[in-house]
Amino acid sequence: MISFSDDSNIHELDDINTRATELIKSGPASKENSFALTYSFTSKEIALLAKFLRQNQDKLPNGLESFYKSLEDTVYNNLTLDEAGIFYS
Repeated sequence: MISFSDDSNIHELDDINTRATELIKSGPASKENSFALTYSFTSKEIALLAKFLRQNQDKLPNGLESFYKSLEDTVYNNLTLDEAGIFYS
């Protein structure tokens, strides 16, 4: 449970939520309206995520195409064609 000591924290959280919603609705990120995330995926995480997204690509929300392509490229760049065929089967 999250508790706040005063209403100013609630208003700050509302402001962050409103801004995040506006960014999502605004379409492709620009320098003025982008979030940044730095995360180093393990090989297992990349493999699991790539396989999951391949199996659910028809449900992929608009805007995640570049992320999905980056994952697939990473898999293909680290496997032979035969290995990739086995991986995705």
